[in-house]
Amino acid sequence: MTETSQVRKSRPSALETLSIRECSFSFRAFFDRPRTLQSVQTTELADAFLDTFHEQNLSAADITLDKGDSLFGYSIKAQLYSRLVSINVDAIAVEGAFLRLLTAADRGIAAECIKKLIELFRPALSQNCFFEAAIHADFGSTKAREEYFSHHADAGLELGGVLGYKRIQNQQLIRVQIDQSYTYENGAFVHFSTVGMTVEAFLSSDPIWRRFFQLTERFALKLDDV
Repeated sequence: MTETSQVRKSRPSALETLSIRECSFSFRAFFDRPRTLQSVQTTELADAFLDTFHEQNLSAADITLDKGDSLFGYSIKAQLYSRLVSINVDAIAVEGAFLRLLTAADRGIAAECIKKLIELFRPALSQNCFFEAAIHADFGSTKAREEYFSHHADAGLELGGVLGYKRIQNQQLIRVQIDQSYTYENGAFVHFSTVGMTVEAFLSSDPIWRRFFQLTERFALKLDDV
C-alpha cells in the first residue's frame, strides 16, 4: 500500500466500524476482439441469458436490443431486480452494474451474476477486466467522522482524505480512495477500482468483494459487511 509515513502516523490506531448506507458494483470484461452484431447471433444470446439467469427470474421482456447497425454500434441489455441489476453487451465488452447492495446477501447476488456473466462469455473474453465499488458508509457519530478527517500531516497540511494502491501481482493494482461523503452527514465515501486486473485474479477472492473491503482496515476503518 503506498502511503507516506507522515500520513500513516496521523491515522488513529483503533478500527472505526462504518455502517454501509449505499453500495454499488460495476464490472466490465473485455472481448479478445471487437464483435459485429451479426457475429453475436442475438437470438441465441437471448436464449443463453434466459437459461443463465432463470434463477434470477429474468424474462424475455427484460432483454432489449437498444441499438444495432449490423457492425459495431449495438447494445444488448438485460435488466434484473427492478433495474437494480443491468447487464450490457456491446462490441467491445460485457458489463454489469449493480445498485443498492446494502447487505452481504445483496452483494452475494451481484457476485453470482458477475460469475455467471464470465462463465457465459468466457470463450470470447480476453484476460483483462475492470471492477469498481462505490460505497457511502456512516461513522458512529459526527464527532468520529470529524476526528478521522481532521488529522494533519507535517508542515500544517490538512488531510482531507486517503488515496492508496495495493499491488496484487505483476502490474495488477487495486486503487482505494477514502473521502468525506457529501451525501450522508456522518458518512465516508469509499471507492475501489482495479488497474490491469485479470479475470483469474479477480475471481480468486471469495467473496469477490472481500479483498477490496479489507483494504480500508489499513486506514483504521472497517466496513460493516453484514
